[in-house]
Amino acid sequence: MTKRGMRGFAAGILITCAVIAFFYYQIIQPAKNDQTSSDKVLSSKNINKYLLDHHLVAVNQKQFNEWQNAKQHKESNPDKNNGKVIYRTILYITEGMTTVDIANTLADYKIIKNKEDLLDYLRSHHLEEKIQPGHYNLGSNMSIGDIVNKITK
Repeated sequence: MTKRGMRGFAAGILITCAVIAFFYYQIIQPAKNDQTSSDKVLSSKNINKYLLDHHLVAVNQKQFNEWQNAKQHKESNPDKNNGKVIYRTILYITEGMTTVDIANTLADYKIIKNKEDLLDYLRSHHLEEKIQPGHYNLGSNMSIGDIVNKITK
């Protein structure tokens, strides 16, 4: 074999190795990583974080059935609100949330008109530390006192 032939052979092996490495690291390895990422352990912390990030709430079957029955009842018996729109939401309070976070959330979902009213009510009745974590069905037709009574039970 000549010197030139040997160089061509070595270049061919080098290029072949590069092509194989490219396919291995770019196509085969990512597919393996996708499988391992779906095998993550589900913990209540991860589930709660996912639900909060996506503005979702997990409910049990009994709560779901109650919601469905209330929805069907409302459709068959529409309320006479005199044209007033009532906003409803499920507020999910986690440990570590501040009263300002809760007030902002309620104001964003139009449950309360002014977040300062809620904060003042909590301060004046010394209920800032009494708020309980959980999820609560709230509506804009509720008074500040009704909302506070629900979230401080």
